[in-house]
Amino acid sequence: MWSWLSSNSEAMNVILNGAMLFVWIAYFQLLYVTFRKQNQSNILINRGAGEDLDSRCIVANMSAGPIYIQAVKMELIVGDRSLSRVVSDTQKLQEGQSARASVETTAQGPVAQGDLLDIGTFARLAEMVLEAADHDGHATAVEDVEQLVVTVFAVYAVHNDIVGATRRFRVERRGGVASLVPATVMAQQLSGWLYRRRVRAEYPLGRSA
Repeated sequence: MWSWLSSNSEAMNVILNGAMLFVWIAYFQLLYVTFRKQNQSNILINRGAGEDLDSRCIVANMSAGPIYIQAVKMELIVGDRSLSRVVSDTQKLQEGQSARASVETTAQGPVAQGDLLDIGTFARLAEMVLEAADHDGHATAVEDVEQLVVTVFAVYAVHNDIVGATRRFRVERRGGVASLVPATVMAQQLSGWLYRRRVRAEYPLGRSA
């Protein structure tokens, strides 16, 4: 046994070094995945309490830390037209109401890890867009909307930078009933320096387009 090990010591060293290298690679990969998970935001956008236009638009923070929502933008697709508006700052605080309640009344403010925000029904959000939009002589109603796109702009507290998420919903009408169908399984996460550069160039967000 010992003579065999002695005669094959070089080969054994290569094997042991390779195994140790594999362990270190796996360890650093685990560290990288953990670090990336902690530094990436995860904002969910979904419907709640139904599947039609009267269902609630829910924004949930599943990140490793709190986020501060700066704006929520709703875009409507009607035929070949696109109408959009920031729908998160349309309400003012009542006299004597604490600014701490702003996240409930204006959909702006901090959202803790694992918490969610109800920004209203999709129908009401669509109405807010249509009320502010320039229709160019084209009468448009909520019943004409074919797609809705919800985009959240936020600051992620972990690295104090701009992040976001967006999700598209199709309006499918069958038998006179309109249903909201998500176009993707999850909300698309928006981050990175290109995204931040574009947001800074466009900010403040326009109310209508």
